[in-house]
Amino acid sequence: MIMEEYKLKIESLPELLDKWNKRLREGQFSHYEAERWYKKYHYIFGLPAITLSALVGSAFFFEGIFTESNLYKFFGVLSGFLSSFLISLQTFLNFSELAEKHLSAASKYGSVRRDVERLMVMISSGVDDIDWNREVDGIKKQIDDLAQSSPNVSKKVWKKSKKILKEEL
Repeated sequence: MIMEEYKLKIESLPELLDKWNKRLREGQFSHYEAERWYKKYHYIFGLPAITLSALVGSAFFFEGIFTESNLYKFFGVLSGFLSSFLISLQTFLNFSELAEKHLSAASKYGSVRRDVERLMVMISSGVDDIDWNREVDGIKKQIDDLAQSSPNVSKKVWKKSKKILKEEL
């Protein structure tokens, strides 16, 4: 039981829940930022790869272009190589899957945050007929599980998120 383990009193719960709420807010926001970052790079690598693939593929319908000039041959081969490279890189780095994982983590952080906010309201409203030990233990378990199962956020994204959150306050 968390209240016994840390010898918390009902008076100290608002402080604990406020700290958890702040950390959950930071985690939620940083995962949303990471999702945007990975989605951006998915498009940065994906759109040129698609465009180059389409150009190279359609150029083979016009075979005369590549046989008349070495410059056209060079650009055709270069476009094919760049297209293959970008597609391989995008597949290896898997930006779209990482974006989905961060989006999922952000929504889970939001869910736990709403649970913390609910408890904060209950405390401030003076609700007495609740098993605070069970409630706080449940929130702690959710936070621990979430921290374990969430993908890591890069330092760059984390710092950017914290800066934006400070500016909002």
